[in-house]
Amino acid sequence: MCDRLSPIISDFSTDLDGWTLADHDPSSTLTYVATGGESGGYIQFSDAAQGSNDVFSAPAKFLGNDSAFSHGTLSFALAHNQTADDISTSPLVITAVSGDTLALILTAPATSNSPFAWTDYSLGLNPSTGFVFDGGTNSSAGFNLSGGSAATQAQIDAVLGNVASIFIPADMHTGIELTGLDNVMLTSAIPEPANWGLLAGAVTAMLVMFPRRLT
Repeated sequence: MCDRLSPIISDFSTDLDGWTLADHDPSSTLTYVATGGESGGYIQFSDAAQGSNDVFSAPAKFLGNDSAFSHGTLSFALAHNQTADDISTSPLVITAVSGDTLALILTAPATSNSPFAWTDYSLGLNPSTGFVFDGGTNSSAGFNLSGGSAATQAQIDAVLGNVASIFIPADMHTGIELTGLDNVMLTSAIPEPANWGLLAGAVTAMLVMFPRRLT
């Protein structure tokens, strides 16, 4: 286990926070928008619709040894202004330095514009979420999911142990589109050290309330 128990967060309160586009059309853009997110700012992908399967790419703070987030949660919010008719070929992908991948097709976000309606995603980093291990290929046209097998916890943990990239789908429509991303968070299933004292106090209080009977 690593010691990264505190959540890793991009709430886009001031800027892009290091997020970029990957596998993207040369004319597609990623911009920071100061208002209209779930709680302030967000980042917005504008699709040039030139064939590539664009994805939001996480900055360095989300990468590396993420073992502490095993059984934890990857959460974020997406917004989209077109029907997400191409989401079945636009998986979320976590890649390891080894080349192994975890991939997942998301349910389509709500469709709206001016303002966006936000759809929240909370993905448990465990087999019940339905990640596919080593499914599909990554090319200049983007990552396409095919084949692979249901990811086990051991495989999920192996990928989390040395994360090279986290890709969240941006391109979900055949044609020009706008996609917003907000409130990305990696959360551990283990309480932060600051909360351990609170938990210990709660346990102590329960023991006082329900003392063990002596026989």
